[in-house]
Amino acid sequence: MTILAGRNVATGDRVWDDNPSAQVAFWEDIHTSSPWIRFITEFGATPSNNAKALEILDQLHGNEDDCTTGMFIDSLKVGMDAGEFTRKPVDEVPVVEQTPPPVDRNGRPLSAAQIAWGEMERWSDAASMQQVRERKRTDPAYANFVRTNFEREMDQEISGDVRPYNEGNVLLVGRAPASQAALADKRLTEFANEYRKTPAEKVRLLTRVGSNLSGAAQYLRDVDDCYRLGLL
Repeated sequence: MTILAGRNVATGDRVWDDNPSAQVAFWEDIHTSSPWIRFITEFGATPSNNAKALEILDQLHGNEDDCTTGMFIDSLKVGMDAGEFTRKPVDEVPVVEQTPPPVDRNGRPLSAAQIAWGEMERWSDAASMQQVRERKRTDPAYANFVRTNFEREMDQEISGDVRPYNEGNVLLVGRAPASQAALADKRLTEFANEYRKTPAEKVRLLTRVGSNLSGAAQYLRDVDDCYRLGLL
């Protein structure tokens, strides 16, 4: 083998040298080769695999006076193809537990629409009023959900009273105009003006004891007074 500048002249492979810096370069050439990457990926440089690689190197090229990077890489390829190295253990695939489909109280699977409705109910319970408004603006299905819920709750709460609770901010048609005495009541006049601008879902919260413990009763009285005086 003719060696020039630390390389085999015939093949261009780097030759093992006792010089530490030359040894670093020797291993760099090996570690960037595709056989080494395969060796590390599939088998790993464990003590037993390393010992087996040196054993194969001695069997194939033990008669040579010098060892080159090409010889070592050749030993890796032969060993891998012959199944001489111990492979890395295969990771067990985790068992994914199947979540049973949601069902109603009678044990029947919920439809996609029912599941979506439940999601919107849970989301609304945790959302702020600003988040509710924004979702109503961008999500037609959610806007329909809010409108339907509002209509149901108003039907239950007013118990036959057909006065609309500001749904859609619609003004009543055919109601007698407010009297001068009613218009002179500045507080109720301001309340009526504010009520007309208040979104329906906020009215719902303001009229409920659960969400407006200290003010729901007064709010309802003000709404009734405004209707009675013709301010709404």
